[in-house]
Amino acid sequence: MNTKYRLLNFHDATISANHLLFRPIVYEMNDPHANAPLLYVEDHSLNGTILKRSCVESDTLAEEEVHVVASSGPQLLNSGDVLTISDTVKIEYSCHAHENPSEGLTEIQYTETMVSWS
Repeated sequence: MNTKYRLLNFHDATISANHLLFRPIVYEMNDPHANAPLLYVEDHSLNGTILKRSCVESDTLAEEEVHVVASSGPQLLNSGDVLTISDTVKIEYSCHAHENPSEGLTEIQYTETMVSWS
């Protein structure tokens, strides 16, 4: 598998050199448009990260704010979720394939989204 890494450098003393780790999961490599990729994020910092979840339930838009720390484990991102890693840096995840990354998955694939890494 060809894996590419990209390091982002910010000139902010509150952001760790290895603040976040993103883990993408792609089903159906032959047809990447069949299912949206799943993107997990893990916090590896001492300061933690604020995850503002943008959840679409029925016809109402609800937002939930979660303080993510290293012991929280991987968090599955939905399109529209915003990660705040400092007062000056926010990262918004956007995936246009599906608003809900679990949409279109088989039962086994959905169960795999609940996996926790050590």
